[in-house]
Amino acid sequence: MSVDTWTDSGCKDDLLRAQTSVINTIQLFQNNHTFVFGDVKANLTVATFTGYAGVSPSYASNPTITSPGATMVTNPAVFTVSGTAVSNTIYGWYALSNQTGTECSMGGTFAGGPFTMNVIGQTITVTLTVTAAEV
Repeated sequence: MSVDTWTDSGCKDDLLRAQTSVINTIQLFQNNHTFVFGDVKANLTVATFTGYAGVSPSYASNPTITSPGATMVTNPAVFTVSGTAVSNTIYGWYALSNQTGTECSMGGTFAGGPFTMNVIGQTITVTLTVTAAEV
């Protein structure tokens, strides 16, 4: 087995664009879950508070090329409560891949969480930073 190494910023840029292009939706979840490699959406309980909807990410800029990697940052994904009919305790976020729509590309729990979402106007903001680095 060989390991590819990147020697020019064009390769890093292309790889990072490919990596981030598989992120279809950023979602919030409401069960106490610890992520493992290969996790799927079925292991998570998606948020259902009033006004909730997953957010398709957009990117703040072209990749920033650094040595030994490249980084892309999403624009903030903002989730806002629009009513009090449904309350959720939110533990974290996850990103679904474009390829299957069920596979978690990445995810995590919130430091200081979980957070109860039950008041009109409450928000949770998620900004992803994706980095590709040389090995």
